Parts: sequence; structure tokens; C-alpha cells
Amino acid sequence: MDYFPAEKFYNQTTRIHYNHFDITLADGKKVEEIHKQKIYRFEEYFDFIDRSKFYVHKCYKAFTFKNADAETERAQFILKKKNYANI
Repeated sequence: MDYFPAEKFYNQTTRIHYNHFDITLADGKKVEEIHKQKIYRFEEYFDFIDRSKFYVHKCYKAFTFKNADAETERAQFILKKKNYANI
């Protein structure tokens, strides 16, 4: 499998992003995959994480070590577990 075309769609109302793939495997078998994911605003991730047992140690622009911000298209979060003894 070297290449497979994808159809993409983003519903702004529900903030759901869809990817639809029609894949042809090496043996000729055809497979359909549909990925569906909720897209959250940048700040929402921090809110979710703050309510968890973790905190954001670092937040980078995807596949870099540059700091992410609200304008970043894709961010990667490095989380650490909170140590309640030091709070």
C-alpha cells in the first residue's frame, strides 16, 4: 500500500472532523476506513488537563520543539502527573 486518497470534511457546527479512506491493499483487497474526531479549541485542552491528575509540562507545534499557541494548526502536549505533596 503506497498511496490512498482521502476525502476530508469538517463540520464547524459540531466541530467534528471526518477522514474517509478507500484503501487497496497489496493483495488487491479493498478496505474502507472512516476516522471521526472532535476538534477542541486550543484553550479547552488546558481546561480539560487542569481538571485531571496531570499538568501541561510543554506544548509544541506538531513535530517541532517550537511553542504552540492558539493559532497553531496542530499541537502536541507533553503532560506530567501532578504531585499533590508539593502543592
